[in-house]
Amino acid sequence: MKHLVCLLAVLAPTATFAADRTFECVPNGSKLPELTARLVKFDGQDKGQITVDGADIEAAVYGSLGGFNFLHIGSGYTYSYDVNIEAGTVKYSASGSKNGFGNGTCTETSG
Repeated sequence: MKHLVCLLAVLAPTATFAADRTFECVPNGSKLPELTARLVKFDGQDKGQITVDGADIEAAVYGSLGGFNFLHIGSGYTYSYDVNIEAGTVKYSASGSKNGFGNGTCTETSG
């Protein structure tokens, strides 16, 4: 038992470094509600979540130049958010029944 406590004490600090990456995004003058979004990249995975108007949507997450691309392929539409972490920007595009595009700013938050 004593060894288990010591092991947990050693491993616990390293576990706190692993975390999801969360971005709060807002539009630059666009009226599209999809541009006000919370984007989460799950730690160590190529998956994530897009939250728009309180709805959580699964997303594939790919590395992109300077950040991440969040992609959701729905029934008859797609959402794509390209986040540039260094510039603090997002480019949004949608096709199909949710057709639209715009840009905004994103801030990485602690979760």
